[in-house]
Amino acid sequence: MGLLYIHVPKCGGTYIFNRIKRTPVNSVGHHRACLQNRNKINFFASVRSPYTWYGSLYHYWKKRYRTKNKKIFNPITKVSQYPYHEFLDIMLHREKFAEFLRQNNISTKTFTNLPNMAKWQCGYPNINLDIGFYTYSILYFLYKNVVFSMSINEILAKNSELLLIKHILKQENLKKDFEELLNKYKIRKARDIPKINKSGNNVTEENTPSKALIHEKDVFVFKVFY
Repeated sequence: MGLLYIHVPKCGGTYIFNRIKRTPVNSVGHHRACLQNRNKINFFASVRSPYTWYGSLYHYWKKRYRTKNKKIFNPITKVSQYPYHEFLDIMLHREKFAEFLRQNNISTKTFTNLPNMAKWQCGYPNINLDIGFYTYSILYFLYKNVVFSMSINEILAKNSELLLIKHILKQENLKKDFEELLNKYKIRKARDIPKINKSGNNVTEENTPSKALIHEKDVFVFKVFY
């Protein structure tokens, strides 16, 4: 069986991409597991704590907003110009994100390269107001499409049937988890590199009221992976 990496944004993908060069491990980048050929392939992915995921996204979008490269500029990144607690409030509430788009005259056409955000913004009847953007991204990339017609409690009850990923690595222990995975499949160790792309590690909000809100909106991630 081969290995295929499914990249959830801001979960250590840059590190994995650099490590799998010149190895038989493959990746499809930011593409959904449910759309891949699952014949003779085991998927793996990396996740991270929601507390640091939003911080990483915040700093990444700050850099993107300041870019002068029109090819990669996306007006959605303007949300990173708000103070962090306001950014969090928007990214944890779908209806507030919709209001941010309206106030800034941002067209949904900007979702072209952010399909997970498009699904979150369009919403689904059972879960569209219950979860934050990170949980939506996890469901979008790693689960069967049927989850978008289910409630969070229904997904939790059938998680092992719905999750398409055989191996989950933790961004917090990415080097160790990845090397254990290589050993399991008897794949020669890929070249080691310093862990990079640490944006957001200094923005955890663990001791502020935001921690409770993140836990409420992304409780699914905590229950399944942490």
